Amino acid sequence: MKRFFFATNRILKENAFVLGLYLVLLFAGEIVTIFYSKENLHIAINQLNTPFLDLFFKYFTFLGSGWTILVLFVVFMFVKVKYALSFLTGNIIITLIVQGLKHFVFSDALRPAAYLKNISNLHFVSGVELNIAYSFPSGHSATAFGIFMMLIYITKNPTIKFLWLTIALLTAFSRVYLSQHFFQDILAGSLIGVACMFLTECCFERYYLKSN
Repeated sequence: MKRFFFATNRILKENAFVLGLYLVLLFAGEIVTIFYSKENLHIAINQLNTPFLDLFFKYFTFLGSGWTILVLFVVFMFVKVKYALSFLTGNIIITLIVQGLKHFVFSDALRPAAYLKNISNLHFVSGVELNIAYSFPSGHSATAFGIFMMLIYITKNPTIKFLWLTIALLTAFSRVYLSQHFFQDILAGSLIGVACMFLTECCFERYYLKSN
């Protein structure tokens, strides 16, 4: 148990600033959801569309897909096996939790395209196939923030850590922009991704310390 707390403390200490910034943004996001309904908040974000953002988020959103996990897993195998196994385990846990919540707890949660189907002026990005069910939580956001947590774990440069956070934030936001999720969905997804990958890293770090 001491090794686990030592590993936890070390990971937190090395990433205090970027994780603190994430928590501030998460808290700010939660505050926003208190003052705005998910319908009004989604419609407000939806009105921010531009042709450039349509194209940008249409492709940027794929950074939260399973293909990104596969590519990074292969990369981590060449860097350090511990990283690869930790990354894979964390993503398996994230997937089980997200899919469990989607299908067994919040199975009736409709996506924006279905929930707001009576809103005639809602903007949709051309070429994006819209899902209609299993909205909560956002799997892409969970994946993006799980990747973020793994990358800041192995990155020493504070500026690069901030870059990983920015990429995760944009990936999660893309899900709202594309009307694949509500804002609340991506908040929950991000928290699941960070929490699961963080705990996985602490467990692997604990056993790594034990073996050394």
